[in-house]
Amino acid sequence: MYDIKTAIVGGGVVGLALAYHLSFADSDIAVFEQNPYLGDHASGRNSGVLHAGLYYETSSLKHTTCLRGNLLWREWGKNLGFDIFECGKYLVATDSSELKPLNTLLDNARKNGVQALRSLSSDEVCELRQVVNCEQAFFSGSSAILDPSFAVKALGRAIYNRDIPIMLNDEVLSVTYNGKGFVIETTHGKVFSKNFVNAAGGFAVGIRKMLGLCDVENYWVKGSYIKTVQKMFNKVLVYPVPPSDLKGLGIHSSFESDGTVRFGPNTEECLEYSYTLNPSLLDEMMDPICSVFKGVDRNKLSADYCGIRSKIKVNGKLYKDFWIGTLAVHNIPGYVEFLGIESPGFTAAPALAEVGAKFLLS
Repeated sequence: MYDIKTAIVGGGVVGLALAYHLSFADSDIAVFEQNPYLGDHASGRNSGVLHAGLYYETSSLKHTTCLRGNLLWREWGKNLGFDIFECGKYLVATDSSELKPLNTLLDNARKNGVQALRSLSSDEVCELRQVVNCEQAFFSGSSAILDPSFAVKALGRAIYNRDIPIMLNDEVLSVTYNGKGFVIETTHGKVFSKNFVNAAGGFAVGIRKMLGLCDVENYWVKGSYIKTVQKMFNKVLVYPVPPSDLKGLGIHSSFESDGTVRFGPNTEECLEYSYTLNPSLLDEMMDPICSVFKGVDRNKLSADYCGIRSKIKVNGKLYKDFWIGTLAVHNIPGYVEFLGIESPGFTAAPALAEVGAKFLLS
């Protein structure tokens, strides 16, 4: 058994962001990842959108960390050597029934302090109608795109260069608190750590149950993406008015650096953590896609990939915000947990790292 000050479980973007942020103050850290690669789950299976903070309840963790993370990623991108594509995003009402929720969303975004917002002029709406069904729209200039895999790899390199070990293929099998710290049994042996950070994404609920914390349950939602080889509008992201069921933001467009356009994600409740794609995916997603985007050729579409959003339920009810559990929540000194880190989790990760570090460094 060897001793460290802080063990971070989870080699996704939240765990890596925390390790990177902490490394400027303390390098006695280790990151444990059960998979052979970093960011193998939600961190590498999303649309790569840098969110602006439009949707979230004012003063919620999703709101505050999304705004802060949006700014920090621009700074981190320069320091870590990857680019951010400043494309912006259109929020579109496809018909008159969506005008009220669109304007409610715009009001919420302004209340949240989101920058670079403006309603589209009638001429701009007419131009946008060439590619999407649009009754009215507004533009979010601080929405952008980054490549999740580049960002995760860059964080991993930076952490490695600071002599912080990243233990791949090293699953946490058990963890106990002995009054002084945490005895952690992993695939490769035992570790004693003063602090224990649970940033295990969709597996975080299972990790916390090892510590006897059973008041939170998983509520996994799978989101699948479809890509097209068809040349389509790829200058600005296009999002619909989000559905009211809180499962996602609606099927929208995103694109890669080579111009490839994809649509998604849809929403499918799932009981097991599986990335198997629904064989009827194209049939089920065509209507939602075509309700927003014009001229989509079904013959040029193909299933791409899927991710799983690690939503949670507390006392049987869907928990709408990020959950950061510290001493005040669970009464275990030195334990910090990140639960329910779904969208805008990637955007918020640098800010979530700041919040977590305050507890660990105090």
